[in-house]
Amino acid sequence: MSKSKFLWVKDRRTQSIFSDFPYIFPVNLLLTAFIFILRKKLVRILLIIFFFSSLLYYTHAQDEPWMPLSSLVGKSWVAEGKWADGSSFKQEKSFSYHLGEALITSESLGYTDTEQTTFGPRNHGVYSWDTTEKIIRFMEYDILGGKTEGRVISHEEGIFFQYRYGGVTLTDAWVYENDSTYEFIVGTFENGVWTQKYLETYFYLAKKNRDIPDFNKVLSGKWVAPAWEGELQETWQLDQHGHMMSFSLYVENEDTLYVSNTVIQRTAGEWLLLSVIKDSSPKIFKAVSWDMNSMVFENPDYSNPSQVSYTFLDSGEFHRTISWKENGLPQSYTFQFSRKE
Repeated sequence: MSKSKFLWVKDRRTQSIFSDFPYIFPVNLLLTAFIFILRKKLVRILLIIFFFSSLLYYTHAQDEPWMPLSSLVGKSWVAEGKWADGSSFKQEKSFSYHLGEALITSESLGYTDTEQTTFGPRNHGVYSWDTTEKIIRFMEYDILGGKTEGRVISHEEGIFFQYRYGGVTLTDAWVYENDSTYEFIVGTFENGVWTQKYLETYFYLAKKNRDIPDFNKVLSGKWVAPAWEGELQETWQLDQHGHMMSFSLYVENEDTLYVSNTVIQRTAGEWLLLSVIKDSSPKIFKAVSWDMNSMVFENPDYSNPSQVSYTFLDSGEFHRTISWKENGLPQSYTFQFSRKE
């Protein structure tokens, strides 16, 4: 059996996770109330506390420009329906952060010809935060040479994408139903009412998003597994972009022989496994099958390994199996990980 040590996982970036609090009370209203009851000492103290708490929440909300889109990012959404003229609508749309979180991009699959016979990559969108106007602006390009510019609005009815098309201001509305379903409406929305609707259907969380392991739940934490004459030590965590990342050490007789980083992420509609062993070239594998308790990655261009599979057990442990061929015969090695206290 080959003794190639194939190790994994993440960089040591730290992350902060904050809860989002809605800003409910206008600051000027709080100031007015503060002045009105200034002489009432107890109430004044309580109001000061309340004022600065609300101001803190407000300031935090101002620092979260992507809030309207955050529930869509890192996922793929699929929809099918009929336009008002009877033509078919079919789309798969995914959103991702880029340049840290400086930008959001979207990739859309749809019909790429006017006859609606070919389905494939159709639109590419770029979303940026306008620091002057304090709004999200977007530009979307399509395969037919078109360009659409608009803005994203967080409306009480949902997420509104507003843009000019054919001399008319149109709105694409994503109306929240539940975490995996949004009603999707395309039309003209004026003075709080829909004056015309050209499309009504639903976007659903893509099946490949739903029937997959909950990586944050089953992988986050510290792990150890027997490996050859030593042990493999790994630490996994979810980064701010929704990617699972790990840092790994292979240790024999208290000597660290290998260090590696691994990332599991979704990119352009595909689940990818990226692994870098220190002083070696990175390796990239694409998921070829999965369910709620496992995922299999492959890259036939590699000889050892050509396949990496993760299996998550009811006991809370997980196994990682690497597979390859040696002298034409299939070989494999399984790391059996348990949580490290």
